[in-house]
Amino acid sequence: MDELLSILNEVAVVLLPILGAVVLFFLAVILYRILKLLKVLQGSMTTVDHTLTTVDDYVTQLEAPVKTVVKISKGVDAVQNTTENAFKQLIQFVMENFEWIKETIVQKFKKTNQEGGTSDE
Repeated sequence: MDELLSILNEVAVVLLPILGAVVLFFLAVILYRILKLLKVLQGSMTTVDHTLTTVDDYVTQLEAPVKTVVKISKGVDAVQNTTENAFKQLIQFVMENFEWIKETIVQKFKKTNQEGGTSDE
């Protein structure tokens, strides 16, 4: 049993530095890849920042045309409301004065027919 522990001790003394070196190598590779990834991320962030700045400039340039479109839209809405109210008032006037309008038209046609009939003779 003492010999087994002695052999294991000798193997451990030889293998531990080798395993430590392998672990350090993989740790160095991992750190290198992390640094490489961070550089790529930094470049991407710079590109994204530039893109956002460009988009912000475009949005600022679009503010005036958008305000113009909003003004035109409000004008169109006002015209539509005014037209709608005018037609409502016209329809209401026609409905309230239907008999008078009918009599006026009938009289106008009678007058036209009478004048036309007398000119034939």
